[in-house]
Amino acid sequence: MHLLLLLGAALAMAAVPVACLAVLLLTGATAAGPALLAMGAVVLAALALAALWARDMVLLAETLRHAAQETGPALAPAAVPRLPPIERIARSIERLA
Repeated sequence: MHLLLLLGAALAMAAVPVACLAVLLLTGATAAGPALLAMGAVVLAALALAALWARDMVLLAETLRHAAQETGPALAPAAVPRLPPIERIARSIERLA
């Protein structure tokens, strides 16, 4: 299931740029080689970003679980997410806990 979510997120990010490059390629507005290389680069970048996002979501869920179970006054610091918006959410959860 985790792999399907990763591929779905990558597809959502890469669909429009790859479709635009495909239209340019099919209409003859660009050469085949560079367009195919650009499509490959977009797909690889989308997969990398989706993997990073999925990792950060796991860390955020772990932070939430830890905050919900914490009974003492101090919450141990969780692993730091890489994407800045998710990091801010995780730090806010730690402060609220």
